[in-house]
Amino acid sequence: MFLIHITEKALEEICLGKYPNWLAIAKMQTKIVISVYNNDIFLDDENPINIFMKSYGVSVEPNNDYIEKIPQDHKSVLNNPCGAFLLDIDEKTAKQIELDYGVICQSTKNVNDNSLIYSKEISSEEREEIHNWTNFLQYIKSTPSNTLLVNDRYLFANDDNIHKNGIHNAAKIIDAILPADFKSDYHVLFVFDSLKLKPGITFSNIANWLNKEIRGIRPYPIKLEMISVKMNSYLYEHTHNRRIISNYSIIRSEHKFNAFYESKCLCSQTLNCDMLYSKGISNDSDCPIKPYLKMINDLKSIANYGKTHATSGYEYACNGNTSLPISSLQNRLL
Repeated sequence: MFLIHITEKALEEICLGKYPNWLAIAKMQTKIVISVYNNDIFLDDENPINIFMKSYGVSVEPNNDYIEKIPQDHKSVLNNPCGAFLLDIDEKTAKQIELDYGVICQSTKNVNDNSLIYSKEISSEEREEIHNWTNFLQYIKSTPSNTLLVNDRYLFANDDNIHKNGIHNAAKIIDAILPADFKSDYHVLFVFDSLKLKPGITFSNIANWLNKEIRGIRPYPIKLEMISVKMNSYLYEHTHNRRIISNYSIIRSEHKFNAFYESKCLCSQTLNCDMLYSKGISNDSDCPIKPYLKMINDLKSIANYGKTHATSGYEYACNGNTSLPISSLQNRLL
C-alpha cells in the first residue's frame, strides 16, 4: 500500500508548507515512516512535525534502520513497492533507484511536488483513429512502477483461434505501461472470467496466447500471472469494476479494456487515468486512491481465499503454466 518514507528534514519542510501538494497528501495518511536525527522532536510541542501529528492525527513512526540502508541497498525499496521515498541522498542516486526498482524516490534537494496529481480523460467514439493505449498512457509509462494489475471479466470474451483482440489489447496495455528497463522481475496480473470465453476456448488457451504475445517484449523477466474468477465462484462480485492499477495510478473504463485495434477505437466510451491524488487534495472530490485501495483489497481477498480453499474454482497460471496452484501467486500488490 502507499506509504511515505521520509527523512526528518524533508518532513519538516513539508509540514512548514514548502511543498503544498505533499503536505495535502501527508495530511491524508494514517502513518508516515521517518528517519529521525533526534527523538526529542516528539516531545517538543513547537516542533513542526509534532504539531502536524497532533493536528491531523497522523502517526509518524521512526525506522532509521530501514531508511538509512536504502542508499547502500537500493533493492530494499521493493519491501514497500508502493512506497514514496523522500531521502537525504543526491539526485542522481534517487533517480537511479526510481528507474531500477519502480518506486517514487526523490532527493530532498529536489522534491517534485506534482508527482501524484496527474489526471487524463479521453472520450473515444467507435471507429475513431485518434487514440490508442500508447498515447493514452504515455505519462504513466514515464512514472515509476514495478507491478501491474488488470481486472476485466470480459477482456478475452471474443478471442478465438483466429481473432485475438483481447490478447492484442492486453499486450498493448503491458507495453504501454512497463518501463524500458528494470532491475528485478516485473509483476503483472490479469483477472477475468473464463466462463465468458467463446465455446471451445479455455483458460489455458488465453494464458498461453498472452504469454507468447509478450515474450521478449522487455529485456527483464516479467512474471505474468492470470486468475479466472468465474461467475459462480465465491467473491465474484469483487471483479465487477474494470480497473488497471499500477503502483501509483488507476485507470477506469466505462465499457471495456478491449478498446482499440491499433489506432482504431472499438467502442464509444470514456477512459480515465489518474495518479493517486489527482483529485481530492484541493476540492471535496474523493481521491483516486479510494477505488485503487478498494480494488487491491478485493483482489487480495480473492487471492487469500483461493490460497486457503482448494475447491475455490479459481483458475491460475504463471507465464502460461496452468498446472500451478493459486497458492503460487506472488503479485507484489497482493
